[in-house]
Amino acid sequence: MAGREAKNEPLKLIVNDDFEYTYEWKVDGVSTPFPANHELYYQFQNGSGGSWTGGTKWQYVIDGALATLRIESEVANAVPDRMPYQLIFKHVTDSPTKEKVLLQGFVSRQVPR
Repeated sequence: MAGREAKNEPLKLIVNDDFEYTYEWKVDGVSTPFPANHELYYQFQNGSGGSWTGGTKWQYVIDGALATLRIESEVANAVPDRMPYQLIFKHVTDSPTKEKVLLQGFVSRQVPR
């Protein structure tokens, strides 16, 4: 079968908690700087009419081998439970740009009990 499948997993967000995550780029198990001219971000399917286009994006800051994200709780709280998301790795200087979906799934909202 042609094509590929992106890994599916929930994006766990805790109500009233800042969302923080760091990815480390490794090649053959060795920490290596991220490739130049790339972006890493979450995108949510909450654009106009439920579109990916114009939806919320949470951009990682890439510094060497680390990509770090910190989203304030007020912003994270605005993303509802079961909202579809994708983690995108994008080469920004290719024309047209080249996007690779690394992860996809649904937001899993964790609320106090």
